[in-house]
Amino acid sequence: MKKIITICCAMLIVAFVFADTITIGTGTHAQRFPLGSYFGYERSAALYTDADLGSQNLRISSLAWYSIFATTATVPTKIYLKTTSATAFASADTWANMISGATLVYDSNYGATPAGGWNQFSLTSNFSIDDGFGLLVLVERNF
Repeated sequence: MKKIITICCAMLIVAFVFADTITIGTGTHAQRFPLGSYFGYERSAALYTDADLGSQNLRISSLAWYSIFATTATVPTKIYLKTTSATAFASADTWANMISGATLVYDSNYGATPAGGWNQFSLTSNFSIDDGFGLLVLVERNF
């Protein structure tokens, strides 16, 4: 019995050693994106460069946004991720072009967002980013 507990503890420690949280930004902007649905639908795109991500190989299993605005509606939400070498958005583009080649990592209804709370989205599968690439996060909300 003691061996089983020791093995389980060792497995948990290994699982947590390789988990890390990266916070991007300072939280100084107030906006409803990417979790808004003001007119029944919204699309948002955010670009995080290799420098923003810390120039390292990453494996993403969840994403979270801090909300300062409370909402009460449950909204169908899709999150797409895509690696990129771009450091800025080139120009206006269509949503279809932006999600082309992106991986759908979350597709579900998401409930009310709390004011002053984190909204975490567990991805359907891990998403890998190689060092030298940035990340394009595309969020689609259709109410």
